[in-house]
Amino acid sequence: MTYIVYCLCIDILRQKDLEQAMILEEKMTLQLKLLAAAGLTNVPEPPDYCHLVQEQTDTGAMWKKVISAVQVGKIVCFKYMDR
Repeated sequence: MTYIVYCLCIDILRQKDLEQAMILEEKMTLQLKLLAAAGLTNVPEPPDYCHLVQEQTDTGAMWKKVISAVQVGKIVCFKYMDR
């Protein structure tokens, strides 16, 4: 019984990770559109978070992508704050 509960909880957590990744993608897309509408040039492409929560993920490659996404987020944040 405990193993079944464990598996169910893991499945729900994975689904929530995917839902959160989708929300973050939407949020970043909207923030980048807002910056572009405000006249900012060279707005980066929105990062892709959903692939980071897939079960079959190369953790080394994943961390490189996470670092890149965080850097894009920082750029957006700083440019947004300067306006």
